[in-house]
Amino acid sequence: MITITRPCRCSRCRADIPPPPAGSCTTGYARDNRRRKVCYACCLKTDMAYMHKHGVISAYVGENKNEITNWPGGVLLRVTYSATRSHNLWACRQLLHVWAVDDKGRRWYGKGAGPGICITMRRLAR
Repeated sequence: MITITRPCRCSRCRADIPPPPAGSCTTGYARDNRRRKVCYACCLKTDMAYMHKHGVISAYVGENKNEITNWPGGVLLRVTYSATRSHNLWACRQLLHVWAVDDKGRRWYGKGAGPGICITMRRLAR
């Protein structure tokens, strides 16, 4: 359990980041590559900019399989179709194939173990 009692500020937008609720297992903020505290909204903006620039993003399949999110749960992509196929990997008997669309209408594809598990999404050629 993490105990943070004082609010802090986002290093990007300077907004106050309130302490997480008592008993929470999160800090309520992310850290950038220079270890500065970043609010979840700025974290989402950074992840979106990265995926648009590089055409690839490691993210998470939402529990309902309707969205691809970053670590704090910000929606990066909306799933348009998903299908589960049998697979013979020792750690994963089923493989989830996911097709999604971003905020600019571009299509993405990825495959992974399922909801809540990390997935690498790649932008598809037009």
